[in-house]
Amino acid sequence: MNVYICSTVRHLLFSLLKATYEKPTPSHIIFFYDYQDIDKNSFDLTALPDHITVSLLSRKAIGNKLSHSLQGKLFHFLAMRNAYLPNIIKHHFAHLLNNLLPELKTNVTNAPIELFIFNERNKMSRLFRLLVPDYQMIEDGMANYTKKSVSRSKWLIRLLQGKTPSYLLFGESNRCKAIYAVTPDAIPSEVRSKAKQINFITKSENIGYLDQFFGYQPQQHNDSNAFIIATQPAFHKEVLEADLQFKIYDEMISQLNDIGTPIILKTHPSEDPESYQNRFPNIQLAPSKLPLELLLLSNQKKVNIISISSSAGLGFEHLCNKIELLDAEQISKSEPIMLSWQNNHSELQRAVRDKIKLSQTNC
Repeated sequence: MNVYICSTVRHLLFSLLKATYEKPTPSHIIFFYDYQDIDKNSFDLTALPDHITVSLLSRKAIGNKLSHSLQGKLFHFLAMRNAYLPNIIKHHFAHLLNNLLPELKTNVTNAPIELFIFNERNKMSRLFRLLVPDYQMIEDGMANYTKKSVSRSKWLIRLLQGKTPSYLLFGESNRCKAIYAVTPDAIPSEVRSKAKQINFITKSENIGYLDQFFGYQPQQHNDSNAFIIATQPAFHKEVLEADLQFKIYDEMISQLNDIGTPIILKTHPSEDPESYQNRFPNIQLAPSKLPLELLLLSNQKKVNIISISSSAGLGFEHLCNKIELLDAEQISKSEPIMLSWQNNHSELQRAVRDKIKLSQTNC
């Protein structure tokens, strides 16, 4: 059985796509709905194919249950230290999970299982890694392609562990045996040998159940020039004006209205959609808790996704034209660039105009 550990609706969608692609292999998906404050009742579990099951769990509830027993505290301690349990202790831990989590719809003592995770540093991923000697990763976004600096105090221990001393890499653990990526060749060279091409992001009649599962009623846009504006939480808060991102979306909407193209606003699941509804009452808002990529899979025509610097649509480029005001080379200089937009509106106008014009050329 394949078991997937998910914390975001994007993880959930990717897990469902992979599980569908690998039919008839039984798959069980564990989704922690409180990471993005998702209503667990918003999913229609009856829509799932026979070979896929989904458990909807709370990270907070699991943490509380583990903390109320000495055994639970011990297993949590081991999980945070990348431990793998001997068989006799592993079965004891599996029974503890099954007893603590009646909503877990699969018996995790069943062997063997193939574990798929998205972020190996996520606490829930660490917890379920206690059950297996090795695991596989599925791309979690741009973090898979970057190196995260490590404080000097940790360099020596990382060197002794056989890891790059000065920076962290997704998939660096010797227990990670594969990394499924949209662009395997762009994975850092130190872990590139583990990279595999994602091949399960496809439109087919087999994924027709996804709309019902997510409670989404597709609205078709026959104009291939339609734009989805993908918002994202504010950054550089200590430097930039609080409403700068709203002003950027104002400019996007103004210029898109000038060319008469349909516009959909898709807020990030961690944002409050009401603030956008109040600011843009005449713009269609897609349900905030849906994965944006579901809109692409449900639409018959290729659409444009425009954002400041979001990974929205990554891996779905065959279904969308992805447009970012800040490209990969500009991310490291995003603060001064956005400061220039804040201080000089004509700079912002030019940046938006150039990107929209480029998207029209590429259509």
